[in-house]
Amino acid sequence: MISTVKHPYNWAVSIPCWFAFNALLYWKKSVLFLVLTHGFTNLFLYIWVILSTVRCGNPNDWMFW
Repeated sequence: MISTVKHPYNWAVSIPCWFAFNALLYWKKSVLFLVLTHGFTNLFLYIWVILSTVRCGNPNDWMFW
């Protein structure tokens, strides 16, 4: 639930991510796997925001970052 405190304006995204990351931790039993998954998630989000801002000129996509 720390993610909902860390991202207070994106609860609709952080709560499902929290459930997914907890399920991954329970399944793999590896914090390293969880850290890598979170890193890849952030990388994908960063690429998505950059490409959509460049292509569409929509700065509102930064709200997820």
